[in-house]
Amino acid sequence: MRKRRGKRVLLLVCLGLFLLLGMGAKPVELLSKTPLIDLDAAIQDAPFGQNGNAGTDGKEETDPFKPYKQAEVFTIRVRGEEVWLNDKQSHTLEGLKASILGAYKSGDRILLKDDFAEAHFYKKVLTLVVELYDERGIKYAAD
Repeated sequence: MRKRRGKRVLLLVCLGLFLLLGMGAKPVELLSKTPLIDLDAAIQDAPFGQNGNAGTDGKEETDPFKPYKQAEVFTIRVRGEEVWLNDKQSHTLEGLKASILGAYKSGDRILLKDDFAEAHFYKKVLTLVVELYDERGIKYAAD
């Protein structure tokens, strides 16, 4: 008797959920039949053959990133307790600092990447990079 009653309650709950979840819900429609935009007017105003490159006419455009292309980006990758500068392993943090200062030109930047580094060692490298920023103004970004 109890099992039948439990099954009936479960059946009623499932039917109720179906009704609440939208059985027999009507489809989504616009409130009015007027179009949202006038496509004929939009097509009429748009010039044909223009794909967003208007005004090039074969002329070379100025590159907004040209100043950054001349500058070098030093990539420092830290993995575990090892550090690489542009894919060349540095064995000490002092050696890393000397390598950066030896190759630094005005406008160069540093990109610091965390490649599964130990937290305490990454903080030491980050401190070194911040020191370079404070001393020489070498801009950096940490990944």
